Amino acid sequence: FLLMCSKIREELNKRRKDVKIASYELESDGRYRIGSYDEASAFSSFLPGISGPDGIPLWCMYVNRAQAITSFGVANKDNAIAEFLSAVWAYQLIGVQGFRTFCKINDNYYEPFQKDLASTHYDYTRCMWIEQDRIELEEVNETLGLSFNVKYYTVINRPLGALVRSLTISNESSESKQLNLLDGLSLILPAGLTDSGLKSMRCISSAYASVRLASDKVPLYSTKVKTHDEPEVIRVKEGTFYSAWLVDKNKLVPIEPVVDPDV
Repeated sequence: FLLMCSKIREELNKRRKDVKIASYELESDGRYRIGSYDEASAFSSFLPGISGPDGIPLWCMYVNRAQAITSFGVANKDNAIAEFLSAVWAYQLIGVQGFRTFCKINDNYYEPFQKDLASTHYDYTRCMWIEQDRIELEEVNETLGLSFNVKYYTVINRPLGALVRSLTISNESSESKQLNLLDGLSLILPAGLTDSGLKSMRCISSAYASVRLASDKVPLYSTKVKTHDEPEVIRVKEGTFYSAWLVDKNKLVPIEPVVDPDV
């Protein structure tokens, strides 16, 4: 019994040392830094809807969990690209429906920015920076010898509302690594779906979803007709697109998209 108590005490002391505490700092360049942001009390906010005199504003909600961005779209909730969620739902679903990065590193699998059982086996530090027009996330994983940096900002002075996301992975060790990566937004809503339809008739709404290639490697998501329960059939002319590029020697190389084959 005494031996068991001693082992339990050692384990508790070890866990106390491993507990991460959030820290807050206003940096000299005006950026607001939150260390261990996903250990802080949950909060939500919006990126500023600034698009310039010739742009289209984008509403974009983020939380201090996972990869931050939970919902965004144009005009209103019925024109969401990532489903509009209340803060309570956003805290729970961000790790599933939001942006995710799946890594295979030297035959080991890892997903940065997640708080799950697998992440407890790694030593890492995470930070969030909030700026006037963007947010930035960073994870430095000492166990893997890698750092992951994500930036989000909206497009200005362009005839479309869009969110730009930049992912940078750096090798912080002296050893070369073989890395396979699957990255992107887990759930993209086709244009033509309404928020009320998603909340009350989700399976019916998903039956209307379709995707086609707008160009060689740019998928366009939309319903063919509106999902309203009326005898008149109304064609949907709008579309939601998602495109990605890899920076290779100062050149942008389009990445092959992966979409749900059922739609």
